Amino acid sequence: MTPRVIFRCDSSFEIGAGHQSRCLNLANKLSKLGYIVYFVCRKLSGNQNFIIENQGHTLVELDCPQPSEFRWDDELDQMTTILKELNPNWLVLDHYELNIDWETSLQSFVKEVLVIDDLFRDHAPDSYILDQNFHTDHRSKFKAPERYKDLFLGPEYALTNFEHQYVHKPQPACAKNILAFFGGSDHLNASQKFIDAFQILPSSFKGRLIMGHSNLHAERIITKKIKGLEISRASNSFHEYLISADIFISASGSTVWERCFFGIPGIVVTIASNQEPVAKSLYESKIHNYIGKIEDINPVHISKQILQLASDVRTRELYSINSKGMNVSGKIDELLRLFKCTS
Repeated sequence: MTPRVIFRCDSSFEIGAGHQSRCLNLANKLSKLGYIVYFVCRKLSGNQNFIIENQGHTLVELDCPQPSEFRWDDELDQMTTILKELNPNWLVLDHYELNIDWETSLQSFVKEVLVIDDLFRDHAPDSYILDQNFHTDHRSKFKAPERYKDLFLGPEYALTNFEHQYVHKPQPACAKNILAFFGGSDHLNASQKFIDAFQILPSSFKGRLIMGHSNLHAERIITKKIKGLEISRASNSFHEYLISADIFISASGSTVWERCFFGIPGIVVTIASNQEPVAKSLYESKIHNYIGKIEDINPVHISKQILQLASDVRTRELYSINSKGMNVSGKIDELLRLFKCTS
């Protein structure tokens, strides 16, 4: 029988698109292994569910409350029906609002459970845990880690969509090409602060700002005409832009690992409290420059940080080498072998 996997994740203006994006990256790899892939998602405002179908997977949409009104047990009846009907080998969960009670309520209807989580929460016993973030003494942060079948911890298990390692490129004496992206929704409008900061930079700088599909500010911002700055929607060209950039400025989300994969020097802001520990940890390890919470910094500060890094080739080279040294996605085959063995 053809193996099946169900992903449970959401995207919206409020949630962003990171959970769905990393699930899609794993889903595409499993599809190549012969899995039939299903996504179960709520129809939230600003969702990016259309991308799931565009990439060839089956989408099942739930009629559930918006995030502010959502309870974990609101969808149990629907999920139970779906699991009984599809009889999947695996259930993959990537959702901060769904907890151990949700997991244990549904665990008997599926053979294996993988939980993608970076908050060190308790999860159902005998499940698998994946946390792609960087922490020292990572395993000890979990309560009773022995209760789980296995833990996949660290950037080596980051769910990127890359197949081959990228050759390290030397740093230019002075960086002039700046790429910026602040997530799928950018609810705090970091994009506007970057635009204001870019206009302070010397005219020799060139930049590109990528706007996510759920960005509420995109329609207004994308029409702006800023000398030296291209503004565009997220597309399949993102990685080409990333490879050609001298500096990447972003939120401390999943794109941090994409930047590290290519060894691009980075400047990072945080747009949510759960992003701070990783942003600070990578800063302390000289992986990037963390300049603070986006609500606490202004365009002048951002422009100064860009200028400082642009003129400091030694620091950029250090960030690049250390980023590549993270071995992002280098052990993802271990996870895929698990799916092969249990299909």
